Amino acid sequence: MAIVRFHCPFAGLSGCHDGGGNGLTKTSLITHLRDRHCNGDAQAITKHALLTDFVIFERAEVTLKRMGIWLCGVCFKTHTLRAKCRHGADFVSPPDIGDGFVRFVLYDLTKPLVPSCSQLDLVDGLLHDQHDGFTLSLLDSLFSKGLRTVKSIPPKCRLGFSRVLKGALDKVVCKPDDISCWVSLLVLPLCLLKTFCPRSNLECKSANKRQRQEESITNAIRSWGVPGGSLQLVRETLAESGPHMLDLDGEDLDLTERNLKQCKRKICDGHYTAAVRVLSSSGSRVFPEVRHVDVMDCLSGAAVAISDELVSSITQVVNLFLEGNCPTVLGGYIASAPLTPLVKPGGGIHPIVVGTIWRRLVSKVSATMIGHSLDGYLDGLQFGVGVPGGGEAILHAVNRLVEDRGDDVGLSMLLVDFQNAFNLVDRTVMLEEVRVRCPAISRWVEFCYSSPARLYYREHFLWSCQGAWYLDDDTIVGDTLVVGKVLELIMEDGPRYGLHLNVDKTELFWPKEDPRSRLEGIFPHNISRPLHGVKLLGGSVSMDVDFGSALVMKRVSKTIGLLDAVAKINDPQCELLLIWACEGRIVMASGSGFGDWKWRLATLPFAFGGLGIYSAGDVLNYAFIASRLQSATLQTKLLRDVGIVALGSTFDDALCVFNNAMEIDFLSNPSEVAAPKLMKKMADIYFTRVTKDAESSYSLSPRQIALWQSQKEDHTSDWLRVVPISGLGQIMNGKTYRSILCYRLGVPLFSVSKPCSACSRVFIEDIYGDHAISCAGIIGIKHRHNMVRDTLVDICFRSGISAGKEVDIGLDGGHDKKLRPADMLLYSWDGGLDVCVDLTGSSPLTQTGMSDFAPGRAVTDAAQRKRGKYMTKCADIGYGFLPFSFSSFGELEKDAVTLLKRVRNFSMAQDIGARAASHIFNRIVFSIAKGVGAQIVSRLPSNVL
Repeated sequence: MAIVRFHCPFAGLSGCHDGGGNGLTKTSLITHLRDRHCNGDAQAITKHALLTDFVIFERAEVTLKRMGIWLCGVCFKTHTLRAKCRHGADFVSPPDIGDGFVRFVLYDLTKPLVPSCSQLDLVDGLLHDQHDGFTLSLLDSLFSKGLRTVKSIPPKCRLGFSRVLKGALDKVVCKPDDISCWVSLLVLPLCLLKTFCPRSNLECKSANKRQRQEESITNAIRSWGVPGGSLQLVRETLAESGPHMLDLDGEDLDLTERNLKQCKRKICDGHYTAAVRVLSSSGSRVFPEVRHVDVMDCLSGAAVAISDELVSSITQVVNLFLEGNCPTVLGGYIASAPLTPLVKPGGGIHPIVVGTIWRRLVSKVSATMIGHSLDGYLDGLQFGVGVPGGGEAILHAVNRLVEDRGDDVGLSMLLVDFQNAFNLVDRTVMLEEVRVRCPAISRWVEFCYSSPARLYYREHFLWSCQGAWYLDDDTIVGDTLVVGKVLELIMEDGPRYGLHLNVDKTELFWPKEDPRSRLEGIFPHNISRPLHGVKLLGGSVSMDVDFGSALVMKRVSKTIGLLDAVAKINDPQCELLLIWACEGRIVMASGSGFGDWKWRLATLPFAFGGLGIYSAGDVLNYAFIASRLQSATLQTKLLRDVGIVALGSTFDDALCVFNNAMEIDFLSNPSEVAAPKLMKKMADIYFTRVTKDAESSYSLSPRQIALWQSQKEDHTSDWLRVVPISGLGQIMNGKTYRSILCYRLGVPLFSVSKPCSACSRVFIEDIYGDHAISCAGIIGIKHRHNMVRDTLVDICFRSGISAGKEVDIGLDGGHDKKLRPADMLLYSWDGGLDVCVDLTGSSPLTQTGMSDFAPGRAVTDAAQRKRGKYMTKCADIGYGFLPFSFSSFGELEKDAVTLLKRVRNFSMAQDIGARAASHIFNRIVFSIAKGVGAQIVSRLPSNVL
């Protein structure tokens, strides 16, 4: 770690030598100021210099702000920015009242008003010194260092960071030709938002780490705002030596361990697809830049106060890019990106790059600008970019064409593949086309592609000198001789565009081969000619059932291999998230007690009481029909000149099977076909029928029916969607998570009936753990109650709602006995009235008898009991009362739902991003599940699960 030194602002006074000219550490300088300049006769000399010498005053201000201290001019003592100074019975308030904005660092000391010309020159040099060092070499050094930035700006730091960012943007707007201003803008987030790296076990604790991160960003913002502070901050950032910044996983970990570690990081970020990819990759790396989430943070919370001005500044900078007013030499840096090598399934490296936020933002604006104007040029047939369902439409259209005209011997289909088109396409030709077709964005495209970009990998970088993003997969269907002429044109004209045909991967296919395709000169002799079908956009184009089956089995084999890799994570919470989000088509079911009904329950959607893991046997009933119907409009565009109207005999057969199984006529209702989410609509129809027949099909017991009905209630499945975040308590150990899943599915957990250690009662058939969850004599109920209460209080705190925990409101229980404090007190919640929130948990499966079971009754009855007991008493002493009733399955009573919805709405009003608002219910239900899991695990034998 680099040692930060500060120069004494009073060097030369009272015999001060400024540590031999090398400066002093913060602690040493504070001691030095106290002993050398603020004590005895030296105090008068220092005070006189501050009141008469403009330069010394400015130096003192800059140094004290960077150190995070202030000097009281009355007693000449230094204090931290949040500490008060006591003068007898009087107090001097600190310069920083908690918002990160420093109002003064020299109290009761007046700045000299009329400095000399020589002093002005010195001050100007001090003010502009921060820009002198912002060079391209510095930018390259920071980019290649591989710094990690925070995933989200802490709420307390957002306003301060937004102010600094707006200042950097405004400087760029005022001086667009000044490279130092642009470099300052690019390096700003790297220095201000870098992640705090714990250096002790104490700092690794989530609360301490979060506090240190906030302090780090606050101090960096404060340093950046003082003259000379930004350049010093950059120097400190460059001087930091942290192998963690170059290799996130450490050199002592092998490839598998690094990938597993990185995979868990991606899961915690909610990037499930990236997590799956990294399991078989060489790892990934975070790029040092402003992320899109950081930009959203700058417009939310307290930063809303300047959000309009900030958006205006961002817009002006985007316009500078579009107008070509950014220095050309910066093109290689704006277009730069981290290089992430992924291992291809067949061997070799697949390089992945993700550009900077400025490149993505300006390019997004550019695409929006020209999108409609290119429709005519592309004849409305551009389905590759920004068209939902475009890939599905192409695959369905080709299959419909093959199905309708497969017996036509005169047709052929050509699947064209170019050699490394992404890297070999000629940029010169591409730029010429952009100037002609898209002049509005030509300056921006030339800025990005006219000079080589830098692709950073660890401490190295590669030059990206050729190639551009290009859709290199083409499918051509038509008369065989015409298709041959098209291929000839591609082979003749393609090379001058940088497009070289990859004959080995180019395929020629039609169900009934045209003999003319074998004539000399029509097609290359080494072109691939599959007999039974081809793979297009990951799907099958064929009339051969065996070909489609073989393709499916290959996909199944890959999926099984991926599931084996997922199992290596050894974390059931992460594994289920990955299976649910990315690979939810195959379910591995095994173990004692896991029978047909458990399999059926696990593969039901959340809304139907399942785990949300769909099986292939269910999905095949409706997915193909929904996919073809919801992309029918796009298919019509592709087939408009062919005259094919029918959706195909394959579709008709599938629809007939579906209608017979569901006992409906699906296409008879146009509103159902036009549903915006047709896949979900058909899934609901299918699973509604499945659940209707389940009770008789599986001979369910009263307990199984009650268990299933409870899990159909709103929010009972929210905890399954929770992303593991340790700082929010959203992590369970493997045994606890598995026990909750078993309890939810009705898998027996206890094999021998033993007396309860708390109440000594014996439940002969309690093999599922119902008594362990409900026994009042076990401390686990209190633990669950407190866990939910603490989560609710934390949610209110993070949402900006004033709330207290375990508040004594003086409620008299009679007979000189005081009742316990309110679980939570919401201040000024109901029209200025403080409201007591009382939490109560219940277990539905322990109510007497299951024959008259009704889902939600347990939480409703518990809430009603609480109202009868406390509402009147709270009203008598001037408080409102609100029960918060929940069950062991996560059922919530209506007042609890209303409370959480109001908290959610408040959070959304405070935060423009509102990313946390959608997870409020998830956090509450997860804490309930976590408490129930702890109750079960406390009673389980050590060798179970």
